[in-house]
Amino acid sequence: MNLSPLYELRERLAGSGIAGVNLIKEDFRLSRAIEALEPLAKAAPVFQKIYDTAKEAIKPECENPTGVLLDALALVDAVIYTQGITETKKEPEKILFGKVKEYQNIPYSVLTPLLEALTTTGSRRLEIVKEVYQNHPEYLEDYRVFYAFVGALSDNYTELAEQVKEILCKEDETIIPILKKELALKELAAGAEKKKGMQRYVHVIEAIAKEKENDYYLYLAEEATKGVKQAAIEALRHSKENVEYLLHLVKTERGANKKAAQYALAFLESPEIFSYWEKEIKKSPDSVKEFLRFSSAREVSDIIAKGWIELLKQILEKKEITEEDFLNLYAYGEMLLGKDTEAI
Repeated sequence: MNLSPLYELRERLAGSGIAGVNLIKEDFRLSRAIEALEPLAKAAPVFQKIYDTAKEAIKPECENPTGVLLDALALVDAVIYTQGITETKKEPEKILFGKVKEYQNIPYSVLTPLLEALTTTGSRRLEIVKEVYQNHPEYLEDYRVFYAFVGALSDNYTELAEQVKEILCKEDETIIPILKKELALKELAAGAEKKKGMQRYVHVIEAIAKEKENDYYLYLAEEATKGVKQAAIEALRHSKENVEYLLHLVKTERGANKKAAQYALAFLESPEIFSYWEKEIKKSPDSVKEFLRFSSAREVSDIIAKGWIELLKQILEKKEITEEDFLNLYAYGEMLLGKDTEAI
């Protein structure tokens, strides 16, 4: 069926509506378009209705030409809408969520328990998340679930937030832009008392990207606050390019931020770092034991062994062990776990 007369009539009706109904009775182009529809009017009742309504609008005795014209236009639009077609001769392409994952069109009714567990409060939330992820990991491919997972990283229910972090750390780099965006929004919106747990965003990013996001960690180390700043400083351990900056931080920062820098230094190796640890061990082995147990550098092991021997000599010379000596001996023991150089 040739519907071109219908499209022509639609154009003329719309034009008359714009120009104003005062001229509608003299609009010969509209009259011609109405008459062109007459063959279709004989083919189907709906076209007959359109034809009669449009013709009524241009009659001299029509008392409400505006309303009748709009009725005719509405009828034409309704029919045209039903005739719309969307098709392609090509093979359908998969919709990807990110770079590599195929989008899953999962019914909302199926996702509701998981979404509520991730976004609301109440009992059994952790159990629901564990059960669904274990039995249906593909649900995470749905963008609604994914964003709910990302948001749950800062949930007040610590065990749930940690479980979510563990799950997201297994994802790929596709999620990193979303994590960055969500972290930035939460940093701006949250008050200082609500920023607990937001460091998990950094933990997930570094678990996936390692040193690839080093510039981002440096940015957060300068601009972020509290837990996010500390997590960013710790993440600097993934690149040896950060040695100088971390040595600067241990001199200028205090408290948790300084400890974060010391933690990062324990994973890196350089003459400057070894010199730093040698000085710190002489000051107080107990104050650095929590960091140097992470170090696998031969030089650090030798420094620890040397310090322990010196402490033992001092104790033997004094023939007594003070409380401080005991704490330091215990600290050396912790630092030496897992180390096996010749000096040890």
